Amino acid sequence: MSSEHFEFEKASSGKPMDMGPFHCHDYYEIYFLENGSRRYMIENSVYDIKKYDVVLIPPNVYHKTAGSAFKRRLVEFSSGYIEKYYTSSAAASMLSCFSADKRVVSLSKDDFEYLAALLDKIRCREPEHCYALLAEILIFLGATGGTDAIEAAELSGTLTAAILEYIRSNFKSIASIDEIADHFHITKYYLCRLFKKNTGITIMEYMNSLKIENVKELLRGGTKKSVTEAALESGFNSPIYMSHLFKQVTGMTPRDYRSCASSKPVLRFID
Repeated sequence: MSSEHFEFEKASSGKPMDMGPFHCHDYYEIYFLENGSRRYMIENSVYDIKKYDVVLIPPNVYHKTAGSAFKRRLVEFSSGYIEKYYTSSAAASMLSCFSADKRVVSLSKDDFEYLAALLDKIRCREPEHCYALLAEILIFLGATGGTDAIEAAELSGTLTAAILEYIRSNFKSIASIDEIADHFHITKYYLCRLFKKNTGITIMEYMNSLKIENVKELLRGGTKKSVTEAALESGFNSPIYMSHLFKQVTGMTPRDYRSCASSKPVLRFID
């Protein structure tokens, strides 16, 4: 990822939609839910978000969303984009809203519409001229308290949270689902059923997402590792299977991804 990244996107769906695999990226993301409801999984917590909720995702934090019909806006930006226009101390202050204890901010209708008006202004400007509006949004969100979603509180500290943490810490070496079940002294059937019920995805989907993200990190990190090395170091037994899955998830081959990741800064709007 380039050090200078800014992207604004609008999307909606009239039917239930899954955003795709569990993933992370090396830039900040702000998710504005204008309508509908979604289940948002962030690391080891699950939040049921509703209209006028804002989700704050820092860099390198795994997340995924799924659920019913919705309308949302999305702003993505790198720390480099902010630091290009502000001092380090000012940038750090603006980014303080992305704290570990503030993942979801529930706004009133008036507050959400205030931010929506700023987003409308962003949409009408060139990306490189949006830094002041973005700063205003960050400062506003920093002054607003986060919400302790019931779903997140219920999941925290439970067996599902422990399973998520175990997989995240060991996905490169876990050989089978049976290994996870044995570790927690439960049956494979109960493990799979519990995990799917509480997260909305299967264990294999979760593990493969973590592995693919690790491959992406190795390919864009300047390590000069081959695709085969990246696959094996990420827990895949077959580089061929990894390449097939990688293209299925990202829409490009691992080699094309490496070339794309080293290209020029991303500054764009998707409407």
